[in-house]
Amino acid sequence: MTLEVGTPTHDYPSVWTVARWLDGSDAYSEPFANPAQAAEQLAAFIRALHAIDSTGGPTPGAHNSMRGDHLAERDARTRTRIAEVDGIAPHFDAARLTTIWDRAVSAVPWSEPPRWLHGDLLPANLLVRDGQLAGVLDFGCLAVGDPACDLQPVWSVFDGDAREAFRAAVGLDDDAWQRGRGWSLWQAIAAYPYYRDTNPALAGIAARTIAELVASD
Repeated sequence: MTLEVGTPTHDYPSVWTVARWLDGSDAYSEPFANPAQAAEQLAAFIRALHAIDSTGGPTPGAHNSMRGDHLAERDARTRTRIAEVDGIAPHFDAARLTTIWDRAVSAVPWSEPPRWLHGDLLPANLLVRDGQLAGVLDFGCLAVGDPACDLQPVWSVFDGDAREAFRAAVGLDDDAWQRGRGWSLWQAIAAYPYYRDTNPALAGIAARTIAELVASD
């Protein structure tokens, strides 16, 4: 819940908010007691978000922090990044990552009306309380577009039975699954080199994502 919203001034040149404090931890620091149950609950949240009327919602456009446009629009930059991170950490293998990306951009693109997207469903943005999923945080990447963008938790949060439970509950098809792999790859190869010296948690999430993408290819 937002308590206050501020506008830019000479003292602080950005929009700011004050939000109500929510007790708990994040899914990077505290594991779920029942991952499969959490996966189904998160999938239900995603379905509900995607069902909201997106008329007039902000489209990704050229704003790099907003996701959900066609992956092909990010193709050249992604291939450059793949080459740049080759060998930078375990599982960062350019040949294997290129194969994953090729499949993602070759998948049938989303052709239905755009849907509302969270766009950043990483473990650090999932609130955990007493081992249960208690909320979703950080809507700074909120936009409308391809719902496959919200499949990130498949590789950044869940594995095994929980991954399968999420896939069954989220209700997106095989082409969306491939595009979701592409979106997860795109974000992880940008995040790891950016955060590895300044934010070990986010770098660790990116490294785990790459490892899971490669292992499940």
